[in-house]
Amino acid sequence: MKEITSKIYVLLVVFFAISCKGIIEPDIQENTISNSLGNFTIDTISSTGRQLLVKWKASTNAVRYDVILNDTIEKSNVQQMSCLLSRLEPNTNYKVSVRAYDKNNYTKTVSKYTKTTSESLNEITALPFGRYDYQLIHITHCKVTKDNNYIILADAFIFDKTYKVVLKTDKEFNIIWKYNFEGGVFDDMDRASGQDIKECNDGGFLIISRKFIFKVSKDGDLVYQNKYAIINYEPWIENGIETSNGNYLFVGTHYWMLNINSDTLWVKNKNFQNITDVIQNNAGNYFVYGYKKLSTDLSDERYNIKLIELDNSGNQLNEIIYPVSDACTSKYLLTSKDNGYYLLSHSTFTYYAVMSELCVTKTNNKGKELWTMHTYPELNMAVTVNSARVLQDNSVLCLCYNSGTQYYFVYEISPDGKITKKFRAGDMYVPIFVDKDENGKYIILTRDGYIYKLSSER
Repeated sequence: MKEITSKIYVLLVVFFAISCKGIIEPDIQENTISNSLGNFTIDTISSTGRQLLVKWKASTNAVRYDVILNDTIEKSNVQQMSCLLSRLEPNTNYKVSVRAYDKNNYTKTVSKYTKTTSESLNEITALPFGRYDYQLIHITHCKVTKDNNYIILADAFIFDKTYKVVLKTDKEFNIIWKYNFEGGVFDDMDRASGQDIKECNDGGFLIISRKFIFKVSKDGDLVYQNKYAIINYEPWIENGIETSNGNYLFVGTHYWMLNINSDTLWVKNKNFQNITDVIQNNAGNYFVYGYKKLSTDLSDERYNIKLIELDNSGNQLNEIIYPVSDACTSKYLLTSKDNGYYLLSHSTFTYYAVMSELCVTKTNNKGKELWTMHTYPELNMAVTVNSARVLQDNSVLCLCYNSGTQYYFVYEISPDGKITKKFRAGDMYVPIFVDKDENGKYIILTRDGYIYKLSSER
């Protein structure tokens, strides 16, 4: 009777464990429940900072496998003799188990212990505004200021209201000041690709969107705002700057020059398909950067990037075309440390398959092309540039997104057009900005305000 009671007790325990699947993890120590599976072993485990590639010998009569990490099933019903485990922590110990099933659903499990490698990740922090300051914050832009700090632009919800947030921080991302602009942010500033933030000559910052502009002073006070509605045509602002004489030049569906009172000084028709950036050049004129289709044929998707030089009256002085590839779209126009310019773009073309790559063109101060650098084109990938800046040594540092792999990559390009560094940014959520500090560490800011510092040894 005692023996029967013990068996009933065991059966109840097994039933309870099965009924609580997902709450109590199964006991996966090595066992020989199935005699038909024979002896099999985990062959190799290849490790990186965030992934483990597990390979094992085939088990006799096995029909499928589970791969288990730290006693939790990660992959089930695996048919091949290998499995890639991703999104792991660097420099961390893991127990890896493979469980084989025979046709009668009996199992045998083998295990190994391993450790992921170091990712050279030195530090992960977050912007110190506190998670209670904002219900939701999405950072769209970050730039280095003239005083070697950061200016950050973001969209946010604060007590169920929408705001455009401007943050000035030091190089360690400690907040110096912040300004929250309330009212109609997501209506008037409809998407990050139609927004920008430009530093003005007086140290203030001009925030540009499709239909709404405002400026804050170097101390974070509002000094100018306007919602533009121009009669007879729909305004569409792609970018803009405050000029050296205190006016505002906006480029989009047209070219507009306005004064501080928002009086229109002149309006000119544009001659671009799309405009992405504008700067005031060394001659006191304006370089407008964009791209235009080569043909009016709707089926012809070829583009060229180009600079248009305008004088202070909006008259076109020069048009410089850069035939980078069949379908090239402009992105950033940056001033180099030797008074020239870097033009960043990405191109897509067909060569037996769709290919895409990053392009960087270096020019002199008149816009004449000195060299053009192409990254290695990748099949069926869309490469887009998310941020770029010129470092003190006149090299270009940029963050790119590769849609095919869904990874972000950092490129460092020398002043003579050579790729000196390329590495994957890592498993971080939506990086939007990259910088490099005085110790050579790479600093990456994500959309949600997390800061990654990565070793230069990459």
